[in-house]
Amino acid sequence: MKQILRIAAAAALLGCVTLAPVRAQEPFGTPGQWSLDIGVGPTGLAGTHAIGEQVLSPFAQVFAVIFTFGLYQPEKSCDEYSCSPGFSLRTGWQAKPWLLVTGELNGSTARADRIKEEGGPVERTDRWQSVSLLPGVLFTYFNRPSVQLYSGAAVGASFLFSDLDDGGLRPTFEIVPFGLKFGRKFYGTAELNWGTEFGATFRAGAGCRF
Repeated sequence: MKQILRIAAAAALLGCVTLAPVRAQEPFGTPGQWSLDIGVGPTGLAGTHAIGEQVLSPFAQVFAVIFTFGLYQPEKSCDEYSCSPGFSLRTGWQAKPWLLVTGELNGSTARADRIKEEGGPVERTDRWQSVSLLPGVLFTYFNRPSVQLYSGAAVGASFLFSDLDDGGLRPTFEIVPFGLKFGRKFYGTAELNWGTEFGATFRAGAGCRF
């Protein structure tokens, strides 16, 4: 009888030792669980819109010079641009251990001081403010208790308010080629982004699961 008890105890101990690494590697993400993330990137939609105009304008002017055989001479731009960081608030619902259904609210501001010549006075200031709402999904392809790797996409609408005539409601999208979460109930995030929301850049932040 004592020998049987020793064997049973040894088997139980061996089972605990064997199963401990397995339990430690169980994926995190219970269906029905909610999460809330706060993120920040170098700039948001308002900034990418303002900077995009600044970047594309010289190319348009080069083509204008070519097609008019040099008759068109563009004016040198001395405008000064400034952009706020892009802020985001993302809520998520865990539909599957590998699938997170998300809703995202983003906001940003930008301004451009219009200056005709270097060192000259500011003739006018144009401002942009953007607010965007995007439903989307995140797909987790590496899922461990404290580390998750994911990719995803979101499509929605943005309100771009401007001093100019190009504001209003417009479609918007965001693609996350690579994302990282590290932590459990409270965690940090780091993402590469591409789209109208954050341009081709990155976003970092923190979140919690509940």
